[in-house]
Amino acid sequence: MIFGSHEAVVGESDASAAECFCTAMERYRVADDIRADSTNGLMTNLQALFPSEAVAALMVLPNGDYLLQHRDDRPDIFFPGFWGNFGGAIDNGETVEKALIREIFEELQFEVRAAKFFCTLAIDFRFCGLGSVPRHFYEVPIDQDDVSRMRLLEGQGMASFSAMSILAMPKVAPYDALVIWQHACRRQFKGHHA
Repeated sequence: MIFGSHEAVVGESDASAAECFCTAMERYRVADDIRADSTNGLMTNLQALFPSEAVAALMVLPNGDYLLQHRDDRPDIFFPGFWGNFGGAIDNGETVEKALIREIFEELQFEVRAAKFFCTLAIDFRFCGLGSVPRHFYEVPIDQDDVSRMRLLEGQGMASFSAMSILAMPKVAPYDALVIWQHACRRQFKGHHA
């Protein structure tokens, strides 16, 4: 079953929730320098952006690393030139699961074999009259053989990183960084049953 249960293998080198949080905070201090740089494309030369319901894949390797996309450097997308999870907008009438399968195939020519719902992040766009826009995250287990067969069709590149490395990187889409932090530290949260 494609959307059956799967427990990702997390390496022994995973950090505690406190270490992850401290690394995340350092990342945002570094990001202050990026925001001050008007040539990075984050705050300048943007075209109109249209937030919509989306799905993203936490593509997890057996060692616990995450495969990320280096996003295109286009002014018509969110966070151009940043690193982020693979995925995208859900088409009208499409289920979240079908959108996940379609997006990953369109971006990587990879057929998702298994995925497990992880969380939904609701991003509040009420300030511009759009309400709450959900972004659904699914854990998608992959291995090195899968990566070697993938064919990148969207983005500038792809690479795998540990959660700690991702949280230390200055240009990661913030919603993806947050959910990667949650996923990497999930066993540290009270109430975790798996």
